[in-house]
Amino acid sequence: MAACPATSTDHHFPARKHHPQTTATPRLPVRSRASRLQRPPAPTDTPVVLAPGAKYAPPPPVITTPIGRTSVQIKSGPATLQAGLSGTYVVTVTNTFTDAKPVRISVIFAGKLEQTGPVNAQGGLDCVVGHDVGINAAVNCTGPIPQGSYDIVVQGRGSAPGAGQLLAKLDNDTKQQNVTIT
Repeated sequence: MAACPATSTDHHFPARKHHPQTTATPRLPVRSRASRLQRPPAPTDTPVVLAPGAKYAPPPPVITTPIGRTSVQIKSGPATLQAGLSGTYVVTVTNTFTDAKPVRISVIFAGKLEQTGPVNAQGGLDCVVGHDVGINAAVNCTGPIPQGSYDIVVQGRGSAPGAGQLLAKLDNDTKQQNVTIT
C-alpha cells in the first residue's frame, strides 16, 4: 500500500484539517420538544393502544403480593412453680395470610422445667412430644393452619429448685418465658 500524504494514521479515511471552531465529536440529532415529552414505549409483548385524545399510555398495573405473616406468642403460664408441681402454659400461633399456611411450631422445655400431661392443640395441628440432647422435652406441632389464631396448651412441671425455660419457636420467630422453680 502506498503511503498516503495525509497526516492521519488511519489509512482508510482522509485526514481532517484542524479548524479551531469545529470539534471532533459528532453532533447528536436534535429532538423536538414534543418528542422529549413522550414516554418511551412500555416493555410489553402487546402494543399499547392510546385512548382517543390521550397523550400518554396508562401506567402498567401494579402487581401486589399478599401480605401476611405467621407468628408465635407465649400467651399465658406461671413464671414461678414449686418443685414437683405443674402449671398450664398457652402458646398461640397466628396466621394473618388469607389462606392456610403450613407451619412447624416447637415448644421446648429446658432447665428445671419438664413437660408433663397431655398436649391440646387447635387449628388441626398434629403435635408429638419428643426428647433431645440438651433439653427436657419438645412438643412439635405441624400442619396447615387457616387464617386466625390458635392455641397450643401444654403442661410444665418443676423438677427441682432452679431456673427453667419455656421456648416457643416458629421459623425465625422465637419467644422465651423464664420460669423460677422454688
